[in-house]
Amino acid sequence: MSSFRAIFAGGGTGGHLFPALAIAEEITRRHPGAEITFVGTKRGLESTLVTPRGYRLELIDIEPLYRRRVTKNLLFPFKVLNSVRHCLTLMKRYNPQLVVGTGGYVSGPVLFAAYLRKIPRAIEEQNAFPGWTTRMLAPRVNLIFLGFDQARKHLRGNARIRIHGNPVPPRDADPSRAEILHRWGLNPELPTVLVTGGSQGALSINQAVGDVLSEILTIANLVWQTGKRIDISRIDLPRTLPGKTYIQHFFDPMSEAYAVSDLAVSRAGALTLAELTLRGIPSILIPYPHAAASHQDWNAHALVATGGAMMIPDHELHGLRLADAIKEILSDPEQLAIMRQGMTSMARPDALKHIVDDLESLIS
Repeated sequence: MSSFRAIFAGGGTGGHLFPALAIAEEITRRHPGAEITFVGTKRGLESTLVTPRGYRLELIDIEPLYRRRVTKNLLFPFKVLNSVRHCLTLMKRYNPQLVVGTGGYVSGPVLFAAYLRKIPRAIEEQNAFPGWTTRMLAPRVNLIFLGFDQARKHLRGNARIRIHGNPVPPRDADPSRAEILHRWGLNPELPTVLVTGGSQGALSINQAVGDVLSEILTIANLVWQTGKRIDISRIDLPRTLPGKTYIQHFFDPMSEAYAVSDLAVSRAGALTLAELTLRGIPSILIPYPHAAASHQDWNAHALVATGGAMMIPDHELHGLRLADAIKEILSDPEQLAIMRQGMTSMARPDALKHIVDDLESLIS
C-alpha cells in the first residue's frame, strides 16, 4: 500500500482519544508517511494531546445531548447539521481512504459524512454497553470493533463485528519497575497502590483517598492521578510513614504508573480496564455513576465476574471502606494471585494488531 490516508474522530476524554491515538500510531509504524487527520473539539482532551504527537487536528463545533439541562439541546439539530457540512468539506479536502470513529459525540458527524461520501468507515467501541453514537451509526459503517463481547447484543445492522478487545500499546514499551520506583522516590520494600479517576479525575475517589492517606501509607506506596480539578499543592502528606507518595494531575505516559502498581483503585473506563488487564493488575473499581447508560457498571461487572476486581458503588464509597478493601487484598497473597489471574484472563494483547489488520483489509 503506497499511501494511507485516514481520518480519526473520537475524543472529549482519554477513553475515546487514546484508542484512536494507539491505532494511528500503529498505522504510522506500518506505513511511514501516512496522512493522519484527527477531528475533535476545542473542549476535548484532543485539543492539547493530538498535535504534539505529530498529527493534524481539525476542530468542529458540536456538543453532546444534555440529559439534565435539556434546554441546551434546542440548538443541537442545527449544530449537527453544520458539523456534518463541515465534515463533508474535510472529506473533500483530505480525500481519506478510511474514517474511524472511536466514540464520543464528535465521532457522529464525521462518520455520517463518511457514510454520505461512501468512504470505508469503522467504529471502535470500548465499552460493554455501546455508546449512543455507536448504536445510532452501527447500521451505517462497514466494521465495528468491540472491546467486550457483551456489547454485540446491543447493536443492529449488517456491519462486520470483530471482538478484538481495546487497542492499547504493547507491554514491551513499559519501563522497568525498579527504574520508576527509584525515580519517583517510592519504597521498594512495599507494594504500590495506583489511584486514578481517569483523565478528568474523580472527586469522590480523591476525597476517600485523602481521608485515609495515613492508613494507606502504613502498608503501601501511593501513586495518585488526581485530575486537574484538585490543587495537589494543598494535599497534606504524612512524612513519617513507610509508604511514599507520587502525585500528579495526569500521567503521560500512563505506562510508568502501571509499571509499579500492585493494586489499582480506579473508575471503570474501558481503556483503563484494557491497560489493567494487559498487566494483570488487581483492581478496586468505582464506576462513574453518571456514565451514559451506566456503561462503566457494565464494564466493572465483566471484570468482577472473572475474579479480577472488586467493585464499590460510588454512593457507597468512603475512606474507611476503601482502606479496608486495600488492606484486605494486599494482606492476602492468595487473593492477589487469584485476582491477577482473573484480570489477565480478560487481556487482549494483540487487539491493536488485529484492528489495524482489519482496517487495512477494508481499503485493500
